[in-house]
Amino acid sequence: MAASLAFAGLSGCGIAPEEHIVPYVKQPDGLVLGKPQYYATAMPFGADAIGVLVESHEGRPTNIQGSPDHPSSLGAVDSFVQASTRELYDPDRAQIPTHLGEISSLPAFIDEAQGMASTIKTLNGEGFRILTGTVTSPLVSGQIQALLKLYPNAKWHQWEPAGSDGARARLSARRRPGTRCATVSC
Repeated sequence: MAASLAFAGLSGCGIAPEEHIVPYVKQPDGLVLGKPQYYATAMPFGADAIGVLVESHEGRPTNIQGSPDHPSSLGAVDSFVQASTRELYDPDRAQIPTHLGEISSLPAFIDEAQGMASTIKTLNGEGFRILTGTVTSPLVSGQIQALLKLYPNAKWHQWEPAGSDGARARLSARRRPGTRCATVSC
């Protein structure tokens, strides 16, 4: 077992690839290297918006805290909001198109998508499902409505895994006769 661990450790060792750091051609106004900038903004979360203060270093958000002046957060945020900066730095995010685990190309994806669209069109959208989080953007909602008009038998489902959908499901279960609940609040 020790030999296996040693080989596993050695396989993780290696020389990091050489990277070239290029300075600004023209440094943005108001940016002082090493000094953070702060922005007050609102972050969409489900159907709501949470007021936040964002700390940024050289244009990259590094910390998010609740804005004490925003009525929805009053300075408090949860772990989902604080962890949202990690979404911007996900090393596992897809960098290139793949198909069934193999590297593909954008034209191949477009060809495949157009083939699927024509198949779905012949079925009037039967079996076509759109799964999104809560959509508050009028533009995105309009685009989805245009798809649903193009494919009349298609269905649009909205689900927020970190939202309050679970509370609504428990409430509706509580209202159904004969439904049992395991929690004290039922």
